Amino acid sequence: MIIWQGPEILLKEFVAKLNVNTYNLTFTRFKTRGYKTRCLHKAYQGALAKTREDLLYNYHGPKNPTTKQNKQGQTRLILIFNDNDRDVRSVIHKHWDILTKDPTLGQLVSPRPLITYKRNTRIGDLLTHSQYQRGSRRACCKTPGTFRCGACEQCHFLKMSNTFGNDQLNFDMHHYTLCTTTFVMYLFTCHCGSMYVGKTIRMLKRCIYEHIRDIKNSNLISSIAKHIYCSHNGQYSGCFFQGIDRLHGDIRGATWKTDYSNWRPLGFSDLTLISQNLHSMDI
Repeated sequence: MIIWQGPEILLKEFVAKLNVNTYNLTFTRFKTRGYKTRCLHKAYQGALAKTREDLLYNYHGPKNPTTKQNKQGQTRLILIFNDNDRDVRSVIHKHWDILTKDPTLGQLVSPRPLITYKRNTRIGDLLTHSQYQRGSRRACCKTPGTFRCGACEQCHFLKMSNTFGNDQLNFDMHHYTLCTTTFVMYLFTCHCGSMYVGKTIRMLKRCIYEHIRDIKNSNLISSIAKHIYCSHNGQYSGCFFQGIDRLHGDIRGATWKTDYSNWRPLGFSDLTLISQNLHSMDI
């Protein structure tokens, strides 16, 4: 609140100068934001032409149905905004008379189009969710090798070790493998020295159980059971399993079935014979 002491003329001059300074300050602020001078002058003149009652907005007042009906009756063109939007709208308005003068289309379109913009395609619409899964850094044991869980019946068929191979060639294990580990490459070693390399996406103990069951039931479909039954009359004491490598389960690829084939230095598997140099296969 200001208490003015002085003539009324000086009060009017003070208020006029105050308004001019406020206008200049607001004008400069909008100018720094990038607004054009002509746009600011036009907005200022429009604000001066309005009365105080026109500036008050009634939130609960009646809506204007005429404007809504006019917009509903117009032909709506839905476009995607781009840098050449002004040229596109100019071409549309220039040649819109071709549609209105047509005897058939003229009854369906409005005299002037109503242009509406929709959201453009983003990079998020073109990409898909990655199926890459980051491996957990938390591990109960960081020591590589084959170990027993101690809670299943197949534990005594696992040989606890950190190397695999034969007397001439040995390889180190680089992963920690248990009976409950999935996606495992395992090595079966017979008491005669024959070896079989297999792979499974299930738990290793389930695969061991099925091999032992096939041996007991004389199921000759299994290569291990066929060797034990035909060569050793079903005697499998002294045989053991080892988890030699772990595979990453990728639902998009199945090349690991051919990359890792069978190793049979003494020969009893019916699958492909591969080189004994397992380092070349990144095991």
